[in-house]
Amino acid sequence: MKGIVMRFRRGMTVTAAAGAALVLAATPAFAGSDLSMETGGGGYGGALFHHEGETVTVCDFARDGKAVTAYLGFFEPTGSRRVRVTNAKGAGGGCVTKDFSVVEGSRVVMQVCLRQGSTLSHCSARRWTTA
Repeated sequence: MKGIVMRFRRGMTVTAAAGAALVLAATPAFAGSDLSMETGGGGYGGALFHHEGETVTVCDFARDGKAVTAYLGFFEPTGSRRVRVTNAKGAGGGCVTKDFSVVEGSRVVMQVCLRQGSTLSHCSARRWTTA
């Protein structure tokens, strides 16, 4: 199975399934793209938005008592929505993946931060992609 691989500074590798079949067809009107990022100020955690299947994977790389949260905004033809995905399992607990239904071609913005209670720190810059 083909996969999208995301490598972070601490040497951890995450592979998100990209699909098991190759389909030959006309190019879609909207070509989506994946987006991966780390928390600001170092490799404490990271997130991957996978445009095929609209999944978000969040990983925690440090045993620091802080969770890693990805914040996403989806801008669809029918309106916009904001969601968050949190990994509070700690560095040894693996990654957390959630699936969202997003209209193909919609704009997506993502940011990833460390979170302790309601306090955010080490937030990445916001980055955009297309679902």
